[in-house]
Amino acid sequence: MSEITNKSITWMDAVQVIPKRDPRGHKGTFGKVLVVGGSHGMAGAAYFSARAALLMGCGMVRIATHECNRIIMQIKLPEALLSTYEDRHFEDVIFDAIRWADAVVIGPGLSTESPEKEVFKYAFEKSCEAGLPMIIDADGINILAGKMSLLEGEHPPIILTPHLGEMARLTGASVEVIADNMPEAARDLAQKYNVTVHLKSHRSVTATYDSDEVMENTTGNDAMATAGSGDVLSGIMAGLLVQQADPFWAASVGAYIHGLCGDTAAEQLGHASVIASDLLDAIQRVLRGLEQ
Repeated sequence: MSEITNKSITWMDAVQVIPKRDPRGHKGTFGKVLVVGGSHGMAGAAYFSARAALLMGCGMVRIATHECNRIIMQIKLPEALLSTYEDRHFEDVIFDAIRWADAVVIGPGLSTESPEKEVFKYAFEKSCEAGLPMIIDADGINILAGKMSLLEGEHPPIILTPHLGEMARLTGASVEVIADNMPEAARDLAQKYNVTVHLKSHRSVTATYDSDEVMENTTGNDAMATAGSGDVLSGIMAGLLVQQADPFWAASVGAYIHGLCGDTAAEQLGHASVIASDLLDAIQRVLRGLEQ
């Protein structure tokens, strides 16, 4: 393979990628994000992703989740539409939700047990048939690691967001080897399966299948090492993707904004006390700064 070109996301990159608002637009103008996730005891992950997408400016969000999460979701995020399924009767619910969507996030809080493994495979296949761009995150990646054949052949744009451990499961390489060669690892996986890969660590990198250019993100800090942080990131990326951002830039700039949210929250609250909800709260302030 050819030599990698390393670059860093800048403030101006983010300003140019942030979608411009149409003053005559309506909720359908700004895109519809579907989040497939949230199993028993894991409702929070789907909530963080869905709320982040809304805060990024998408017009509508729907959460497809297990019936056990209905009351939690309706209380925590009444702005979202809700589609729930039972253990063995999910196909119609997922199919209808995918027909509604413009982009899909699969994985936050999904679990790797049955029936969620079947939910993942069905949602992935139906999203491919519909030509919908996807972000595969969290347990979606862990399930995919055992079904990499799903990525073979033609498929719509896909963003994978593994951390080092998930990347090891996807590739078979050790965490240590990946950590020492993050740009190469992300580029090689992206080009092998024609996807965009955002590889997460203390400094994340983004690579895509049709370029040797790898973007390093330099925002963020240790305060973001908290449960739910990655779910917020997938929602930020989805909010950009559904508003017509190129997948590579949706992932790269999404990570940059996510890091700025961490920097903003840490400055206000201190590094030890930041939680995922604080990252959500910071999205509005960060976007306001980019707009100005």
